[in-house]
Amino acid sequence: GGLMVGLVGADHVKFDSGVPGRYARMAAGTRENVSVILNPTLIDTRPSGTVSNILNSASSQFPDTITLQLRYVKEGVDFRSPEMRKPENTGGVLPLADYIIVTEDGTT
Repeated sequence: GGLMVGLVGADHVKFDSGVPGRYARMAAGTRENVSVILNPTLIDTRPSGTVSNILNSASSQFPDTITLQLRYVKEGVDFRSPEMRKPENTGGVLPLADYIIVTEDGTT
């Protein structure tokens, strides 16, 4: 037994991508894997280029604005079509992280 802690940037943790996702695949259920994101901002939780004009998007002082999950569509559904918005075409959702920690002053 043991404990391994990795300290990486938000883009390497969010939505089960990056380090936690790779580790989970490598460990193949033999080890526990938990992701934690500290003081996320709106920019941390949205696709690149989608929040540049939103006030306070780089601040963790507004945790109510972050995206907590990312919806994806089923295979074969064109993401540019109106069909992708139908609930029956949802393939699932990915959580931002297993745990989200927001400090009162936005510092860690």
